[in-house]
Amino acid sequence: MERAAKQSFIQGAVILTGSTLLVKAIGALFKVPLMNILGGTGMAYFMTAYEVFNPIYALSVAGFPAAVSRLVSEYTARGRQRDARRTLKIASALFLAVGAVGFALLYFGGKVFCRAVGNPDAALAVQMLSPALVFGCLSAAVRGYYQGCQNMVPTAISQVVEAVAKLVLGIALSYGTFVWAMEGYARTGLVFGRAAASAAQAKQLALPYAAAGAVLGVALSTGVSMLYLFCQHKFGRHALPVKSAQGSARPASARHIARRLVQIALPICLGSFATSLTSVIDLFSVMNALERAAGRGADIICAMYGLQMSAVDLPTFLYGCYTGMATTLYNLVPALTTTFGVSALPAVTAAYVGGDRRQLAQNAQSVFRVSAMMAVPAGLGIAAMARPILHLLYGGRQQEIAAVAPTLTVLGAAAVLLAFTTPVYSMLQAIGRADLPLKLMVVGGAIKLACNLVLVRDPRYNLLGASFGTLCCYLFIVIGAVALFLRQVGAPVHFWRAVLGPAFSGLICAVSARTAYSLLCHVFVSNISCVLSIAVGCGCYLLALLGTGSVQEEDLLALPGGQKLAAKLHRWGLLGSASKRAAHRPKAV
Repeated sequence: MERAAKQSFIQGAVILTGSTLLVKAIGALFKVPLMNILGGTGMAYFMTAYEVFNPIYALSVAGFPAAVSRLVSEYTARGRQRDARRTLKIASALFLAVGAVGFALLYFGGKVFCRAVGNPDAALAVQMLSPALVFGCLSAAVRGYYQGCQNMVPTAISQVVEAVAKLVLGIALSYGTFVWAMEGYARTGLVFGRAAASAAQAKQLALPYAAAGAVLGVALSTGVSMLYLFCQHKFGRHALPVKSAQGSARPASARHIARRLVQIALPICLGSFATSLTSVIDLFSVMNALERAAGRGADIICAMYGLQMSAVDLPTFLYGCYTGMATTLYNLVPALTTTFGVSALPAVTAAYVGGDRRQLAQNAQSVFRVSAMMAVPAGLGIAAMARPILHLLYGGRQQEIAAVAPTLTVLGAAAVLLAFTTPVYSMLQAIGRADLPLKLMVVGGAIKLACNLVLVRDPRYNLLGASFGTLCCYLFIVIGAVALFLRQVGAPVHFWRAVLGPAFSGLICAVSARTAYSLLCHVFVSNISCVLSIAVGCGCYLLALLGTGSVQEEDLLALPGGQKLAAKLHRWGLLGSASKRAAHRPKAV
């Protein structure tokens, strides 16, 4: 079979970014109606399942694509195509075993986990999510293989397939379960065997089952994605066909490759677990801290947000709003830059293994610059437009919006910092220092935990305390990760030159959007004003990017039709070129 064409680092990043934007748009179509079905309390069950699932997923799955990608990239860079092909087979068997262990741990330990975090009614949802570990492990092997061959298309398509399946299956199963429960109550007065004194109580009893239905749809969607990847590998074009392996060195033993996979994957998995450490800390501390805060001053919290709710119901409601609305939007920002880390890892690995320090520095600068171009306007835009965006997406949930808008403002700023962590972590992994992200996250996690225990328990701060903790945590991590990478890379990387232009442009974006909203809301209703303001912010951002010379020729050439646009902008003096300027730049001090 023909070999699939490789993409450059920027092309691969563009492909993954495009798929990520589409996936997030589909995800919004999933989360918004789901929030309307489940409400704040039901979303607490749904998100608790995710928060219990994420650390186990991080330990058993999240680092695998990066490990396979790094090993395949290293082997192909050294001309050992047989080892690269064999890596996929060994990784599939190894990851399947790990996935089975994770499945058993999550399925049989779900009740224990949920009792520990103070939300026992979420146990069924946790159990429904457990098959996703097996499907995710198998998908990770195939995705990592194609990524290591610098072909991001299968990963991109599989993500979109998974998102579409999640939208259809998740909403259908959640809504269907809720309707089924209420019809059963109308006939028998019971909700899945539990007596309900009123329709309102019946709805509350149905919510854990409706959340479990949504989670089951999520698990099944990972199976659909896995099926696509295996069909792609079986019937599609191979990244490394058999002919390419002819003449390469004799492959290493299965034991040697498996040992190398474990050696690479283990610190990456621990680093991925550490990356989700803030979510784990929130899971085990925020709910309990909110209970303490509600007990000490429920009236203070209700007065802050205009709520009328008992001290018993308040913690679950606030936690559901925080995880189901604020963190959902907050996580959109790092999702954009994660693609640059995935695409950069094989390119940085190849440059590092080949000893090409100039290419390594150029790739790193591109990662910093493009990450800033994506993260700063998105994060600051969310911070500046928190309440209008929430009203646009969840207009029917005024209580939830009032409770979570101040928190989202702080999380928007934190999202900018979080968005830098994954690309920098990927580059540290590419140069063989996967241990550093873990060490940084342990210290950052301690900062986060301290803030939660002190601030969230205080009724005056409650949810705001969790967002301040996240901000402080990632401020420390980003400063440490960037400094360590620049020290480890052994090549002149112009970090500030790469990020200052995009950062200034992103600030212009946020300020212009907020100013436009303040003016337009006197003329139009809130939702129309919000959309128009975002458009104004985007327009000002593009002009600022061009004015600061942040957009480079290499970026546009990776886009469809980018050559014509690059030629026009170059004639107008609005386009930079890293390759042309590199020869004239002084060495970094």
